[in-house]
Amino acid sequence: METNKLFTWENKMMVKLLALIEVVGGLNGVISSLLYLLPNASENKLSIIIILNLYILVCIAGILLYKKRLLGYKLSFIVNALQVIYFLFNGILYYFASLVSFYLMINYEASLVFELEFGGKASIGYIDSNATEVGLNIIPIIIILILFALYNERKKVI
Repeated sequence: METNKLFTWENKMMVKLLALIEVVGGLNGVISSLLYLLPNASENKLSIIIILNLYILVCIAGILLYKKRLLGYKLSFIVNALQVIYFLFNGILYYFASLVSFYLMINYEASLVFELEFGGKASIGYIDSNATEVGLNIIPIIIILILFALYNERKKVI
């Protein structure tokens, strides 16, 4: 059997780093949701609760990934996939990012916009806007690709 990096020390450390990023990002989202979003929500408490649960799911994914559980990989794929898309269409707004986001967006004026933010952000709901914007968060795309490669390496070892 060839030992071409069959889940090497570097791969294990990368999994732990991704898990740590998810746990920190999820905790940051939970804390900021409880401190800032929930107290200021008047009518939109349902979307705040959904966002809070998404951040909790990010934490759980990170913990399970750190423990090298298969469910950790699967949840990590899911929570990162949920962070890829940004859209605003006729007032319907969705974006979700934990810890770091780097959006590549196109707005209604056909302008290309790059947006880098730290600390995570999320919104699900309706706003008073006729604008149209679509975007991709590059960070979770990179994480999904890394997770996929690490997951495939993990399968070779089992």
